[in-house]
Amino acid sequence: MNARIIVFVLFLPFFFIIACSQEASLSNENNFKQKINKILKSEDIPELSKIDSLDRVLSAIGNDSLKARSLLKISYHYLKERDSSNFRKFNKEAMELSLQIKDSSSTAAAFWDLGEFYYSCTILDSSYFYYANSQKIYELTKNDDYSARLMLNMAIVQIDISDYTGSEVTTIQAINKLKPLKEYEQLYSAYNNLGIIFKELGNFKKSVGYYEVALSYLLKADREDLLPSIFNNMGVVHQKQGNYPKAKELYYKGLKLQEELPYPDMLAHAKLLDNLAYVKYLSGDTTEVLQDMHKALHIRKELKADSDIIINQLHIADFLLEERADTTSAIQYASQANSLSRKTRNRRDLLASLLMLSSIKKDSVLAYTKEYIAVRDTLEAEERAARNKFARIRFETDEFIAENKNLYSQRNVLVGISLGFALLGLSGLVIKNQRTKNRELSLKQEQQEANEKIFQLLLDQQNIKKASRQKERIRLSEELHDGILAKLFGLRLNLSSLNSQNDRTSLGQREKYLEDLKELGKEIRQLSHELNSPLFTSGTGYLSILEEVLSQNESSFTYQLEVEEEIQWEKISGSIKMHFLRILQEAVRNIQTHSEASFIKVSFELKDNILSYLIQDNGCGFSPQLKSEGIGLKNIASRTKAMKGRLKIESQINQGTKIKIQVPV
Repeated sequence: MNARIIVFVLFLPFFFIIACSQEASLSNENNFKQKINKILKSEDIPELSKIDSLDRVLSAIGNDSLKARSLLKISYHYLKERDSSNFRKFNKEAMELSLQIKDSSSTAAAFWDLGEFYYSCTILDSSYFYYANSQKIYELTKNDDYSARLMLNMAIVQIDISDYTGSEVTTIQAINKLKPLKEYEQLYSAYNNLGIIFKELGNFKKSVGYYEVALSYLLKADREDLLPSIFNNMGVVHQKQGNYPKAKELYYKGLKLQEELPYPDMLAHAKLLDNLAYVKYLSGDTTEVLQDMHKALHIRKELKADSDIIINQLHIADFLLEERADTTSAIQYASQANSLSRKTRNRRDLLASLLMLSSIKKDSVLAYTKEYIAVRDTLEAEERAARNKFARIRFETDEFIAENKNLYSQRNVLVGISLGFALLGLSGLVIKNQRTKNRELSLKQEQQEANEKIFQLLLDQQNIKKASRQKERIRLSEELHDGILAKLFGLRLNLSSLNSQNDRTSLGQREKYLEDLKELGKEIRQLSHELNSPLFTSGTGYLSILEEVLSQNESSFTYQLEVEEEIQWEKISGSIKMHFLRILQEAVRNIQTHSEASFIKVSFELKDNILSYLIQDNGCGFSPQLKSEGIGLKNIASRTKAMKGRLKIESQINQGTKIKIQVPV
């Protein structure tokens, strides 16, 4: 009997045992996840009872790696809830267990969460220490994505202690890791960080340049919801330069875009509103300034954004003092800012409030000035000590990574030598076996080999055609995204800025932009002809793509795809099919990340020229009151709106989720 067949038959029972064991393990893990989710999301269980219930579930988990991941899930929940006591309890348990079982991934995650916790408490040296430890592990395990994200977190902490040079170096290191990965959203964050650094250093030209690079990556990442924030940052730079008209223009753009978003970011809205009001006041326009400042302050108080509240109160105090000569009210707002900055240990804002109070309360100017100098000296000393401490942490981290890389290299050499001997032994067996086979070969087998070669050539030819088609589609997609969409967005922004202007120059510019739109229309028509390929014209080809999206994730869930035979896919527009595809990909991503579903059903139904698209899962569901918070659901809503369709999302905790989209065709 053939040797390979004998080996296969001998080991076949073991393969079945392993497969069954893995399936049972996955089922067991899902069961524990559901129990933990149910306890955490329950509003009827008292907090102490919740902790007892969680401890009981955790004690029943026999697999240490699964237990470590479960502890991390629970600790992260309490981190988001700002429950420091329970976060520290479960994070400590997760860290101790992860270190004990030498689970590098869970250890890195525990360090990361602890860094986030200390940052929220403004304990910056501890935050930096744990970020650096987490980054060190991801660096050693060659996880460049997470390593770079942690570098960005470290760079932000460095900005907070005025270590701008160190922050610049760390940010550039992160960029070098992110560029090959094409992580556009993270690259936006990195260049936005560089913009902040050079704004603080007073290099406004370089700051604006980095903000513009950040904007370009934001467009590539398809995150229009973050555009208002980048326009706000650019506006602040122009405001600091004294270019108030340009700052106002950028703040207005940001507010207009914010209003167009399906789910506006109210904190960004408040920031833009307050900054616009303040720059209007600085430029001599007091129309509705105080009213807008109070609106912004109200939003910030509701969101408990302490740092933003302090800035807002100081803006109001400045306006009341200079424009209204209302010293009493100005002192009230400046004192509130002073108290909140002390409470939150925000020394930078404390300095700003002391400076404001010293300019208002002339009888206490000496006391405020003395305190200002004392706080400034303390802050500078602390920042200097923190910079030195961060430098030591970076040095020790680099040294640790270098030592471990050397150990890995030595281990790899030993493994390579062992594998070499093993391969030599196997080669001897293969050669001996091959010689035996060669003696038994007949003319018939030679003919069979020839036939196989011919068949392989046909397959290769088919693969070449397929690769060529795929390459062309990628080219068209990149041309559409990077060329046409960027131009269209730019034209839309420029036209919107001219809406309120009717002078001759503006009319001329508007005519030019309309001509540009005509040219853009020609480009789109050309692309639409090129897109008339089997991917979008063949119904079976399109459905096979949907099938592929689902089948790629069969390890996570099972699925069912139901499609009415009467649907003539070749008559459905390519844009609708593309939106459906992207929505399915987004839904699958949400299921993998949040839903924890084991089954997903996708169906299409056509009735009265209305194409109904249903995506249904049996996952953990979510509260309808919170559905607007996810960027994934925002993207689905945005795509449905683009198709002029109707979107209905039904979900209940532990009852799964239904996404139903109806589009006229």
